[in-house]
Amino acid sequence: MVVVTTPELVGWLMTPDALDGPMGLDELIHRPQWQAFAACRDEGVDPFFVERGGSMARARALCAGCTVRAECLAYAMADELLDGFWAGTSARQRRWLRA
Repeated sequence: MVVVTTPELVGWLMTPDALDGPMGLDELIHRPQWQAFAACRDEGVDPFFVERGGSMARARALCAGCTVRAECLAYAMADELLDGFWAGTSARQRRWLRA
């Protein structure tokens, strides 16, 4: 199953008190368990979706110390449409890794 991820969805995933997300029940039920342990959980989406040429320093710092980085990278690599910064990689870097 390919999931198209938007900044709104990522924001919901990273907000611990969020009750309802911008998704259907099936996606909510199958939300990856590792996401609850991500270092970025309380950060919001701004550090991970920056304008071209913007700084990824905050995202890189969070990813560097994250205990679920391997799971995050596997998740990001599985979805070719996934945008943003995941597991210390940009969308461009992940395309290069897939090649």
